[in-house]
Amino acid sequence: MTEALLRGQLRLESARHALKNFLWSAASRFALHGLCPWEPEDRWVMLRHHEIFLPGLGKGLDGAKIAHISDLHCCPFMRELHLLRYFEMVNQLEADFIVLTGDFISASSRHYVRRIGKLLSNLSAHVEVMAVLGNHDHGLFHPQQEVVRGLGDYVAGELNSAGIRVLINKSRSFTKDGSTVCFVGLGELWTEDYLPAVAFEGVPPDRPTIALCHNPDDAPHLANLGATYVLSGHTHGQITRGSRIHNLLFPKKNRQFIAGQYNLGHDRFVYVNRGIGPSRRARPDTRPEIALFTLRDLAQSAYRPRPWAGTVTNVEIPGHWQETELGSMVY
Repeated sequence: MTEALLRGQLRLESARHALKNFLWSAASRFALHGLCPWEPEDRWVMLRHHEIFLPGLGKGLDGAKIAHISDLHCCPFMRELHLLRYFEMVNQLEADFIVLTGDFISASSRHYVRRIGKLLSNLSAHVEVMAVLGNHDHGLFHPQQEVVRGLGDYVAGELNSAGIRVLINKSRSFTKDGSTVCFVGLGELWTEDYLPAVAFEGVPPDRPTIALCHNPDDAPHLANLGATYVLSGHTHGQITRGSRIHNLLFPKKNRQFIAGQYNLGHDRFVYVNRGIGPSRRARPDTRPEIALFTLRDLAQSAYRPRPWAGTVTNVEIPGHWQETELGSMVY
């Protein structure tokens, strides 16, 4: 009797999971998954854990954690309940730093700017929460469009009011027990605010530096300016095709920057976050993503960089990847 009941429960749970998977995929194809009536379950969210090996980091910051989220896209299709649940998951990671790489809104209405600012005030990091803006934060759907005047400044103001430090062509360094790491925030690539030379001004070339830039298209240039690691978003994990629409919206110079980590050569990397906002998330590898990075001092590690082949690849090195069902988030 007990075995029969157990088999029945398993079949019911399997059918329930299949139904929710179908509905989620169907809604995602029309960017409507924010309207799903249930709370986001752990299995829908990817937690990607990676170790970043930085030359010259030192022991003081070895083990420091960075939580990275991107592309929130607060709009009529994104339920606040979902965003709050995602933020709760991020907070439970107990990261030293939280970084957000743009596209906080989709609609140009300042109503949604105020809403996302209020929600983001729930994020909490041990040291600091930092952010850069994306194209949608300026009202841009493609690079030939004119910005909505004043929208970017309004978004930055609401984020600052929520306790988030917005870095637009600015750098910020943190030192602990003699170890220093620098964060450099870039303006949006499609606007006149994108000034990499200004952003990296005054940053020592030998300092471990993490650049925050919404669009990954210019990551090789940022690496040449001194970024050891570039954190970005924008693509939602979507494969760039040759259509006119995709040519407008997604990376042009580096179409291979879709999702995950890419080797830029000379021990420098870019990571493209899939984002957590509404998108066509019909495939498992495009599910909403929270990335957690652990900083490691290269000199204290057994890891040694592999020789660079001279091309940009998405070989997931250095470090070890772990996809975790968030569950109770015991970490």
